[in-house]
Amino acid sequence: MRKSSRLSLNAERRRLDSLWQQHIADLERWRRSVRPRLLRLFAERATTVGWSRTLLNVLLDELHTEQLFTQLVGSTRHLPVRRYPQAIAVAIALRHSWRADDLARLAKRLRISLTPSKRQTQPAALTSQTRARKPGHHASDSRARLRPVKALRSAPTPFGATGLDRPVGRAKSRQLRDAPVDCSRQSRRSRS
Repeated sequence: MRKSSRLSLNAERRRLDSLWQQHIADLERWRRSVRPRLLRLFAERATTVGWSRTLLNVLLDELHTEQLFTQLVGSTRHLPVRRYPQAIAVAIALRHSWRADDLARLAKRLRISLTPSKRQTQPAALTSQTRARKPGHHASDSRARLRPVKALRSAPTPFGATGLDRPVGRAKSRQLRDAPVDCSRQSRRSRS
Protein backbone atom coordinates (compact mmCIF):
# COMPACT_ATOMS: atom_id res chain seq x y z
CA MET A 1 0.00 0.00 0.00
CA ARG A 2 2.81 2.38 0.81
CA LYS A 3 4.51 1.80 -2.55
CA SER A 4 1.38 2.68 -4.49
CA SER A 5 0.80 5.88 -2.51
CA ARG A 6 4.44 6.94 -3.01
CA LEU A 7 4.18 6.19 -6.71
CA SER A 8 1.02 8.25 -7.01
CA LEU A 9 2.62 11.12 -5.05
CA ASN A 10 5.70 11.02 -7.29
CA ALA A 11 3.52 10.95 -10.42
CA GLU A 12 1.51 13.93 -9.13
CA ARG A 13 4.72 15.81 -8.29
CA ARG A 14 6.10 15.19 -11.83
CA ARG A 15 2.80 16.36 -13.35
CA LEU A 16 2.85 19.57 -11.26
CA ASP A 17 6.53 20.17 -12.16
CA SER A 18 5.77 19.82 -15.87
CA LEU A 19 2.80 22.21 -15.53
CA TRP A 20 5.04 24.69 -13.70
CA GLN A 21 7.73 24.42 -16.41
CA GLN A 22 5.07 25.00 -19.09
CA HIS A 23 3.81 28.06 -17.19
CA ILE A 24 7.35 29.48 -16.94
CA ALA A 25 7.91 28.90 -20.69
CA ASP A 26 4.59 30.63 -21.56
CA LEU A 27 5.49 33.55 -19.32
CA GLU A 28 8.92 33.93 -20.94
CA ARG A 29 7.37 33.80 -24.43
CA TRP A 30 4.84 36.48 -23.34
CA ARG A 31 7.62 38.73 -21.99
CA ARG A 32 9.89 38.30 -25.06
CA SER A 33 7.44 38.56 -27.95
CA VAL A 34 3.84 39.48 -27.05
CA ARG A 35 4.42 42.08 -24.31
CA PRO A 36 6.57 44.49 -26.37
CA ARG A 37 4.08 44.44 -29.28
CA LEU A 38 1.09 45.11 -27.01
CA LEU A 39 2.93 47.89 -25.14
CA ARG A 40 3.84 49.58 -28.47
CA LEU A 41 0.17 49.43 -29.49
CA PHE A 42 -0.87 50.78 -26.09
CA ALA A 43 1.65 53.65 -26.33
CA GLU A 44 0.43 54.60 -29.83
CA ARG A 45 -3.20 54.68 -28.76
CA ALA A 46 -2.52 56.43 -25.44
CA THR A 47 -1.48 59.68 -27.20
CA THR A 48 -5.08 60.89 -26.98
CA VAL A 49 -5.40 60.23 -23.22
CA GLY A 50 -5.84 63.43 -21.23
CA TRP A 51 -6.20 64.17 -17.55
CA SER A 52 -9.31 62.46 -16.30
CA ARG A 53 -10.69 61.32 -12.99
CA THR A 54 -10.27 57.71 -14.15
CA LEU A 55 -6.58 58.22 -14.93
CA LEU A 56 -6.04 59.92 -11.57
CA ASN A 57 -7.82 57.12 -9.69
CA VAL A 58 -5.81 54.44 -11.54
CA LEU A 59 -2.59 56.21 -10.61
CA LEU A 60 -3.62 56.65 -6.98
CA ASP A 61 -4.59 52.97 -6.80
CA GLU A 62 -1.14 52.05 -8.11
CA LEU A 63 0.46 54.24 -5.45
CA HIS A 64 -1.67 52.56 -2.74
CA THR A 65 -2.80 55.77 -1.05
CA GLU A 66 -4.02 55.65 2.54
CA GLN A 67 -6.78 57.42 4.44
CA LEU A 68 -4.44 60.32 5.24
CA PHE A 69 -4.47 61.19 1.52
CA THR A 70 -8.19 62.01 1.68
CA GLN A 71 -7.63 64.12 4.79
CA LEU A 72 -4.87 66.10 3.07
CA VAL A 73 -6.30 66.52 -0.44
CA GLY A 74 -9.97 65.68 -0.17
CA SER A 75 -12.12 63.30 -2.14
CA THR A 76 -11.02 62.72 -5.73
CA ARG A 77 -14.69 62.73 -6.76
CA HIS A 78 -14.82 66.49 -6.19
CA LEU A 79 -11.23 67.37 -7.11
CA PRO A 80 -10.90 69.78 -10.07
CA VAL A 81 -8.49 68.85 -12.87
CA ARG A 82 -6.15 71.75 -12.00
CA ARG A 83 -5.46 70.06 -8.63
CA TYR A 84 -4.51 66.65 -10.09
CA PRO A 85 -0.76 67.41 -9.97
CA GLN A 86 -1.09 68.31 -6.28
CA ALA A 87 -2.94 65.05 -5.60
CA ILE A 88 -0.25 63.03 -7.36
CA ALA A 89 2.53 64.87 -5.52
CA VAL A 90 0.84 64.24 -2.15
CA ALA A 91 0.33 60.55 -2.98
CA ILE A 92 4.02 60.21 -3.85
CA ALA A 93 4.97 62.13 -0.69
CA LEU A 94 2.93 59.69 1.39
CA ARG A 95 5.00 56.85 -0.05
CA HIS A 96 8.25 58.70 0.76
CA SER A 97 7.23 60.01 4.19
CA TRP A 98 8.31 56.99 6.22
CA ARG A 99 11.85 58.40 6.45
CA ALA A 100 12.65 62.10 6.92
CA ASP A 101 15.59 62.12 4.51
CA ASP A 102 13.53 60.43 1.77
CA LEU A 103 10.72 63.01 2.12
CA ALA A 104 13.24 65.87 2.12
CA ARG A 105 14.86 64.50 -1.06
CA LEU A 106 11.45 64.27 -2.79
CA ALA A 107 10.50 67.79 -1.71
CA LYS A 108 13.79 69.09 -3.09
CA ARG A 109 13.22 67.34 -6.43
CA LEU A 110 9.72 68.83 -6.69
CA ARG A 111 10.95 72.24 -5.44
CA ILE A 112 8.56 72.21 -2.48
CA SER A 113 9.78 73.93 0.68
CA LEU A 114 9.33 72.02 3.92
CA THR A 115 10.46 74.83 6.21
CA PRO A 116 7.54 76.22 8.24
CA SER A 117 6.37 79.75 7.53
CA LYS A 118 6.55 82.47 10.21
CA ARG A 119 2.89 81.96 11.12
CA GLN A 120 3.41 78.26 11.71
CA THR A 121 6.49 78.75 13.90
CA GLN A 122 4.61 80.72 16.60
CA PRO A 123 3.71 78.62 19.62
CA ALA A 124 0.00 77.84 19.97
CA ALA A 125 -0.14 79.47 23.45
CA LEU A 126 1.03 82.81 22.04
CA THR A 127 -1.63 82.86 19.35
CA SER A 128 -4.38 82.00 21.85
CA GLN A 129 -3.19 84.79 24.18
CA THR A 130 -3.25 87.26 21.29
CA ARG A 131 -6.73 86.11 20.35
CA ALA A 132 -7.96 86.45 23.96
CA ARG A 133 -6.91 90.11 24.15
CA LYS A 134 -9.08 91.14 21.18
CA PRO A 135 -12.86 91.31 21.30
CA GLY A 136 -14.34 88.67 19.00
CA HIS A 137 -12.36 85.92 17.36
CA HIS A 138 -11.28 87.59 14.11
CA ALA A 139 -8.89 90.43 13.39
CA SER A 140 -10.70 93.71 12.82
CA ASP A 141 -9.73 93.83 9.13
CA SER A 142 -10.42 90.13 8.49
CA ARG A 143 -12.70 89.24 5.59
CA ALA A 144 -14.75 87.15 8.02
CA ARG A 145 -15.81 90.33 9.86
CA LEU A 146 -16.98 92.20 6.79
CA ARG A 147 -20.65 93.06 6.49
CA PRO A 148 -22.44 90.55 4.19
CA VAL A 149 -23.20 87.81 6.74
CA LYS A 150 -23.39 89.98 9.86
CA ALA A 151 -25.59 92.59 8.13
CA LEU A 152 -28.35 90.02 7.61
CA ARG A 153 -29.38 90.48 11.24
CA SER A 154 -30.61 94.00 10.57
CA ALA A 155 -31.55 93.65 6.91
CA PRO A 156 -34.98 95.09 6.09
CA THR A 157 -37.72 92.51 5.76
CA PRO A 158 -40.67 92.75 3.36
CA PHE A 159 -44.01 94.31 4.32
CA GLY A 160 -42.64 96.10 7.38
CA ALA A 161 -41.81 92.97 9.40
CA THR A 162 -39.33 93.71 12.15
CA GLY A 163 -37.10 90.64 11.86
CA LEU A 164 -35.95 88.31 14.61
CA ASP A 165 -33.50 90.65 16.33
CA ARG A 166 -35.66 93.77 16.70
CA PRO A 167 -37.69 92.61 19.77
CA VAL A 168 -34.53 91.93 21.75
CA GLY A 169 -33.02 95.27 20.77
CA ARG A 170 -30.16 93.96 18.64
CA ALA A 171 -31.34 95.21 15.25
CA LYS A 172 -30.07 98.73 14.65
CA SER A 173 -30.26 101.07 11.71
CA ARG A 174 -26.51 101.68 11.93
CA GLN A 175 -23.79 99.19 11.07
CA LEU A 176 -22.91 96.52 13.57
CA ARG A 177 -19.62 96.82 15.44
CA ASP A 178 -18.26 93.91 13.38
CA ALA A 179 -17.88 96.13 10.33
CA PRO A 180 -14.38 97.55 9.78
CA VAL A 181 -13.87 100.93 11.44
CA ASP A 182 -12.81 102.58 8.18
CA CYS A 183 -16.05 101.60 6.41
CA SER A 184 -18.24 103.34 8.98
CA ARG A 185 -16.17 106.54 8.77
CA GLN A 186 -16.37 106.51 4.97
CA SER A 187 -20.14 106.01 5.02
CA ARG A 188 -20.56 108.95 7.44
CA ARG A 189 -18.48 111.18 5.18
CA SER A 190 -20.46 110.18 2.10
CA ARG A 191 -23.77 111.07 3.84
CA SER A 192 -22.73 114.65 4.61
